[in-house]
Amino acid sequence: MRQRPKSLKPKAKLPVAPKSPKNQSAKVRDLETRLAGALRDKAEAQEQLQTRDRELVEAQDHQTATSEILRTIAHSQTDVQPVFDTIVHSAVRLLRGYSGSTDHQRVIQLAAKHRLPAIYDWREHAQSGGLVAYGGSVPGFTRRAAVYVDRIFKGANPADLPVERATTFELAINLNTAKALGLTIPQTLLLRADEIIQ
Repeated sequence: MRQRPKSLKPKAKLPVAPKSPKNQSAKVRDLETRLAGALRDKAEAQEQLQTRDRELVEAQDHQTATSEILRTIAHSQTDVQPVFDTIVHSAVRLLRGYSGSTDHQRVIQLAAKHRLPAIYDWREHAQSGGLVAYGGSVPGFTRRAAVYVDRIFKGANPADLPVERATTFELAINLNTAKALGLTIPQTLLLRADEIIQ
């Protein structure tokens, strides 16, 4: 007589020892550190690419402006007026990238000497004699930096703090410079100015 096969019972699972909470928290911390490092590396790489892109655009602008000036000189050997007109027209391109220079006072003086209307990044440039300045507020940036320092001193991880961009911009107009250049600033623009220097 045939015997019925015995029903197969599932094998009992071996008990797994619970992971130590200490081990888990160390692994989580390690993962967080690596993730923060990767994010920081990515942000740095992006910033480097943006800087390189800006530099390439500036270099191309400088090259184009210089080529235009040289071409005009070659075609206008007896008449200097077209050469001067091209230099003035190309001045914006040639000066791009120098607005943040520590020698901004020299740039302001040269622009005034050659009667070139120029717009600068910081209010302080207009206060120093630049025609118009439009950009973020230096005191505002300093205050925001102080808030970050305070949060770090209170235990915040710098990698966890968000990157902030300027949200308010200041418009400063120097009417003395406008007068020296023979320019009339529209009333609509004066009404929008945060500071008018007279």
